[in-house]
Amino acid sequence: MKISKKEIQTSVVKTMKNVQITLDKDMNVPDNKPDMEKLVQNKGELRLEEIEVLNDKIRMKGTLLYKGLYLTAEAGPLLSSLSYPFEIEEYLNIDGMEPMDSTKVTAELDDLNVIMINSRKLGIRALITFHVIVNEIRRVEGAVRVEEDMAEQLHQSLTLTQLAFHKRDTNRLKGEMPLAASKPNIREVIWDQAALRNSDVRLMDGKVSIRGELLIFVLYLGEEEHVPVQYLEWELPFHQELDCPECDEDMVGNIHIQTGSWQIEIKPDADGEERVLELEAILDLDMKGYQEETVEFLTDLYSPMKELIPKEKPFFYENLIVKNNAKTKVVKRFPVEENQNKILQLIHVDGSVKIDEKELRDNGIYVEGVVIADLLTITGDDQNPLYGMTKVLPFSYLVEAKDLKEGDNYELEAMLDQIHGVMIDGDEVEIKAVISLDVIAFSMREAKAITEVEEKPYDYLKLKQIPGIAGYIVGKGDTLWNIAKTYGSTIEEMKKMNHLEEEELKEGQKLLIVKKVKEIL
Repeated sequence: MKISKKEIQTSVVKTMKNVQITLDKDMNVPDNKPDMEKLVQNKGELRLEEIEVLNDKIRMKGTLLYKGLYLTAEAGPLLSSLSYPFEIEEYLNIDGMEPMDSTKVTAELDDLNVIMINSRKLGIRALITFHVIVNEIRRVEGAVRVEEDMAEQLHQSLTLTQLAFHKRDTNRLKGEMPLAASKPNIREVIWDQAALRNSDVRLMDGKVSIRGELLIFVLYLGEEEHVPVQYLEWELPFHQELDCPECDEDMVGNIHIQTGSWQIEIKPDADGEERVLELEAILDLDMKGYQEETVEFLTDLYSPMKELIPKEKPFFYENLIVKNNAKTKVVKRFPVEENQNKILQLIHVDGSVKIDEKELRDNGIYVEGVVIADLLTITGDDQNPLYGMTKVLPFSYLVEAKDLKEGDNYELEAMLDQIHGVMIDGDEVEIKAVISLDVIAFSMREAKAITEVEEKPYDYLKLKQIPGIAGYIVGKGDTLWNIAKTYGSTIEEMKKMNHLEEEELKEGQKLLIVKKVKEIL
């Protein structure tokens, strides 16, 4: 018997884990930096550099880059900064892990606590969470039909979501910003920050389109020593298309994009003066592309000429339930802390989003979290010209996902699209933020594929026990296929004998059955 088969690739979640680690380190102020008097602002940037999938475990390697802005205890410039990369290497044990599994790892800095031990030493304590999703890629081969005279065949239509590709890539951004005419020349960059905002990634035929904005904030010293510390903000919009031979515009994308490393350098302008800032930044992308396919698999068969015994193999597959991007706003006012000098100006607001709780509800996923806003202000104190403070904005939102239920797998990613702050009469600050919540969800389903068919002669003693003509009353769950197979008939014969236009039956319906196999014996 000739069997026509089709091979499909399925992807099922093998495991989803969150692993927390604590980094507890001391660092010294570099010899070329002045003593510290007071910390103004602390930043931690997590960068995953290498993910290696091994048997029964994953190796994750990266860096926590600490950056600190501080007031100096010495004469000269009142501000300085320092940075230090702390290397991270962790192994996560996962039973049954194989190198060919598709693995997505993201890292989140949950907490950063910095203590000034003395004027030349800092204590750094960080809490880091790794979010790990492992998908097992399987290839399933099943029969779609058999080439056999008079064989009755039952097919089932399966709509499955296949993982078409999973790859990691980087994209390099470059840009220049000349200083405004009112700004003094640059002597030294003290502090810089870069944040990704309003990012949008789309799959195209053979390409990936990425667009968004990179917001850069810089503090610098002017060439003349009597000039106070200067600041500027720079918005670098970008829209690029990356080559991706595996991509198709009909695919559903699940793409994580974040800022990697960046570097800012001082360049001379056309007149040879240090008045141009040059930026080079790297964006890290983790990209998955899913494709929906409908497959007609053979699920059962029989023949009036011989006994056909299908050999079945169960398999699991995923179905896309929802891909949704929701946005929510949060606005909150805060009083300025007591015992602080009067704030003259709010010069910069940066932030991040942290999800604290997720709860599955009837219409979607209920999310509770916070926006952590870092503010940098100018005060009226000449000895302490800059003051940094951190504010927390709680939020809650229901991300719509109507068909999602317990047991389904989903990924939810929160990103900060926008954050702004304004001073209200010097004693109060108002923060506005826009949060993007991106969700993709799958249901896991089970099916069976026929891999082989065994042929045997009929047991004619059993066949004789089946009446040549029978009346039948349809019971609950009966189908034309099951009745025809049990009584040695065919669906077409039963439809013809009972003047049926459709195969759907009603409970209590009366049928006349003629044994088809009798005509062949």
